[in-house]
Amino acid sequence: MPFAAALDFLEELDGLQLGPIGVVGVSLGGYYASRVAAFEPRVKAAVGVSGPYNFGEYWDHRPQMTRATFQHHSGATDDRDAKRRASELDLAGVAEKIEQPLLIITGDCDRLVPWQETKRIADDARNATWKLYEGGNHVVNNMPYLYKTLTADWLREQLTRQA
Repeated sequence: MPFAAALDFLEELDGLQLGPIGVVGVSLGGYYASRVAAFEPRVKAAVGVSGPYNFGEYWDHRPQMTRATFQHHSGATDDRDAKRRASELDLAGVAEKIEQPLLIITGDCDRLVPWQETKRIADDARNATWKLYEGGNHVVNNMPYLYKTLTADWLREQLTRQA
C-alpha cells in the first residue's frame, strides 16, 4: 500500500518522530482515506469528505466530466472500461474493518457523489460519525468554512486524545 510505504520512509528518517497520524481525503480521496484507515493501524483517525462507497455503482448518473476525468486518469480505454475500473474502488468488506475514529462529511446537494454513498461508509465503519450539510455541494465547497473547521477541530481532538 503506498500510504504504508510513505509512513515506513518517514519512520526511517533520522530525528523525525511521528506522533499520532491522521488522514483526510476529499472526493475520491475520501474513499482512499477510509481505505487507508481500514488497513493501516498507524493511522489513528481519518476523515473522508464526499467519498464514494463504490465509485462505479452510480457511474451512469455521474456527470460526464467526472466520468471522462476518471477515464483519463485511470488509463481506461473507454467509458465501459472506466466503469469497470471505477467499480473496483469499493469499500464493501473494507469499511467494517475500520476501527479508528472516522468522520464522514458530505452535502445533500452533491451531484458527483450522492450523500447516500458516504452514509454507507459511516454505517459500515465501527466508530464513525456522519455529518450531512444541508445545501452542501460536492466536498461542501460552497461552504468550506463549515466542513474545514469541523475537520480540523475533530481531527485535533482525536489525535490529542491518543497522544
